Amino acid sequence: MALLFARSMALLQRGSVAVVPAAPRPFLNLREASLYSGLSLKLLERLVGQKRLKSFQDGCVKVSRADLDRLNVAKLIQATAQLRAGLARRKTR
Repeated sequence: MALLFARSMALLQRGSVAVVPAAPRPFLNLREASLYSGLSLKLLERLVGQKRLKSFQDGCVKVSRADLDRLNVAKLIQATAQLRAGLARRKTR
């Protein structure tokens, strides 16, 4: 295995092998989606639970990269702030 790796590296350094980057995968699990979008894992789980973010089961919960790109983050932030304000009001009663 180490020999194969060394040969591969030697070919790469000489430019004998073309390296083609892999195309981005269209579907991500929630942890990958969190890293990709910058949103917290908890928020993504909540959005999936509320059916505001489409998901499907493929061994684990997966979401579409395109759906993540379409999320209106400003609207989500506003909704989260309103939810927190409502929770704060309930605690003071």
